[in-house]
Amino acid sequence: MSTLFEFKGKSFINVAKTSNEAEEKPKTTKDQNELLIKVADHLGERVSEVLPSSRLKDSACCLVLQSNEPGIQLRKILEAAGQKMGDVVPIFELNMKHKLIKKLSKIDGKDFKAFVDFLYDYAVIAEGGSPKDPSKYLRQLDKYLS
Repeated sequence: MSTLFEFKGKSFINVAKTSNEAEEKPKTTKDQNELLIKVADHLGERVSEVLPSSRLKDSACCLVLQSNEPGIQLRKILEAAGQKMGDVVPIFELNMKHKLIKKLSKIDGKDFKAFVDFLYDYAVIAEGGSPKDPSKYLRQLDKYLS
């Protein structure tokens, strides 16, 4: 007998959440580890940690929830129904092979911080959310595209 969470004996998993199984972490260089720490320092309490991603192939970054957290869509439904939902602090995963992350590793100072904020908003949008300051995001996008 199948349940809603399986098909032909295979369990569905939410790729936007961490899995309970030990995931294989990609190997990183010393420079990449330093970049991850620098990004985590800048983002501070907006993320629980910054990790290299083993799940991303085409995207530069993503936000991942802990396996016990409700997904973003479910949170929106519950909040609309009047449920109080606490703040969620996601994990920020970076695709260390992506050209935007390689570009980030070559930037310093205020430009580094602005680019990290841009990538964070990029991940928020990819998740279905909205950046805190959409006009700032669009100005940054214009800047990076020109």
